Amino acid sequence: MILKQRLNVILACLFLLLALGCKQDKCKKVTCENDGVCSDGVCTCAEGYEGSDCSTLSRSRFLGDYQCTGNCNGVNSSYTASIEAGVTATEVKFINLGNMGVELVGYVHGASVEIPTQTVYPGVAISGAGHVYGSEFNVNYSLSGNSVATGCDATWLK
Repeated sequence: MILKQRLNVILACLFLLLALGCKQDKCKKVTCENDGVCSDGVCTCAEGYEGSDCSTLSRSRFLGDYQCTGNCNGVNSSYTASIEAGVTATEVKFINLGNMGVELVGYVHGASVEIPTQTVYPGVAISGAGHVYGSEFNVNYSLSGNSVATGCDATWLK
């Protein structure tokens, strides 16, 4: 009888030790979309995606039509422009940046966008970067060509 009681106590202790010592998989009930990876219950999103489950395209905050005001070398301008989805999850297309009537490609990194150097007219290139704050997009860019560089900035409002 004493042996049976001791065996029951040992089994109960062993069960508690195993039950308390087991780690639970915090990712078991977590679904990370768009190639996101779960670690310790939290999704790490692939580039171009964000949100608790990686289901939101980062570029979506940029897309739309804008009323713009800009300044290049002291010359002010007002114009309309838009940002459209590009080919990849991180790519966007700027339509009419600087009221130049051209299409430029940019790459989204969170709430920022990079505009790599692109030729807009023969001998004239543009590059820049911008950041979105709610419905306002601020962009700084420079035009270069023919031995002249021009710094510009613009505020775009949805």
